[in-house]
Amino acid sequence: MNMRSVLDISAYLVVGPENTKGRPVRDIVKAALDGGFTCVQLRSKVASAREMISLCKETAQVIAESGKSDSVVLLVDDRLDVVLAAREAGIKVDGIHVGQSDIPVEVCRKYLGKDSVVGLSARTEELLDYVAH
Repeated sequence: MNMRSVLDISAYLVVGPENTKGRPVRDIVKAALDGGFTCVQLRSKVASAREMISLCKETAQVIAESGKSDSVVLLVDDRLDVVLAAREAGIKVDGIHVGQSDIPVEVCRKYLGKDSVVGLSARTEELLDYVAH
């Protein structure tokens, strides 16, 4: 399924092991899904690639157990290597989110394909100018 066609960022969770106050990421994601969240982005500036792949697996399982694999998008922040390795391991990761100074969107698109979600952070000043006018 092309998850780009169902992408809904109206209830967007960004979570990683360093911002759960010691609770398992799995529990946070489950509660968010129960509360109606439609997009989950895994983000960690301290987790290793292997730890992130494990988080992808756990999160994808929680999404599947909730019966929402076809409606909730799973993204990884900044780590193209993690997305590719997770997919190679059979884990359903729908795409990536990168910042302006991270790996270029074009590179992500090339390796992830046209059906993957590739998000890009908007430059704050440009976004504020856009909204103001």
